[in-house]
Amino acid sequence: MQMEVDPDFECDFRDEEVLQAAVDELLRLGNAACDCPLTAGTTFAATLNCVTPHPHGRAPPRFASQLRRAYAIVLDHALHAEKGKLEVWLAHVVDPADGTVGEIVVKVVQPSLLVLPDQPEYVPPKKVAYTEDWMYRRLQPLQGYEIPYYFGVHTIVTPSGEGAWMLTMEYIQGHTITQYLNTLHDSSNPDITPVPIDVTPETHDRMKQIMVSSLEGINAIHARGVLHGAVQSDNIVISTACPAGPLVVYIDFARGVEYPGDNTHAIDNEQYAAPLFAIKCCAAHGYPLQEWGKSALFPNGPKYPRLRWFLQAMFS
Repeated sequence: MQMEVDPDFECDFRDEEVLQAAVDELLRLGNAACDCPLTAGTTFAATLNCVTPHPHGRAPPRFASQLRRAYAIVLDHALHAEKGKLEVWLAHVVDPADGTVGEIVVKVVQPSLLVLPDQPEYVPPKKVAYTEDWMYRRLQPLQGYEIPYYFGVHTIVTPSGEGAWMLTMEYIQGHTITQYLNTLHDSSNPDITPVPIDVTPETHDRMKQIMVSSLEGINAIHARGVLHGAVQSDNIVISTACPAGPLVVYIDFARGVEYPGDNTHAIDNEQYAAPLFAIKCCAAHGYPLQEWGKSALFPNGPKYPRLRWFLQAMFS
């Protein structure tokens, strides 16, 4: 499956008048979006795609196993909203005949709130939306386990009257690795480095499992011929839906790319980043894990012979 070629993905802004007209229009739309933003209770209509349950993963929401039908998607609260980036919301899925039937995450790609086309970081908004859509479809066998279930991309009109795209996906119950590591430290004094407060053997065992799960997840993504593009602790969620032990779920594929089979450098970088962000916070937690890695006692060690090297390098 190749990335789709769509003329709307790229616009020719070499004409200064065309470029300036686009910037002016986006600024106007941006002002309108600030005056009439997305808020709790904002509602969109969307026909959500059905999904195939993962045989070893999380059960999909009830609505996802029914025939495709139109639902009301009601925004509840913002999970992430920052100028120049996507708005991410938790939303309720409401069936007119059955009430609320589940929760999902929606990512709204609103052109006027993204980087403007006169900036070097500009990416066409439609490309932003459909890159992530493509990634989820490419990674379909991993949905419900290493990545969230995905219910499709939808065109919407925002409260300010601007056309936008809305991606819909599973809400993962759990905490990001950033949030988890924060619970292990006292950050009450902003003038000093956070102090570790939980260095029990049980915590170290859990961190080992998280680290291995992070590496297994990124390897599964690479096996589908793509790079995640943004492996960092805020994009790795420790799911609470797997009682057998911590399982990480990768989110945010907006910067994902297809890679040539010989691009080992990019693969190495993500394989290094996955366990690194899972555990690197302080020496009190890092050094025991480094020694553990040297002893090669980690699960599935023969599958990941380079993990020992990663661990040795992390805290050197």
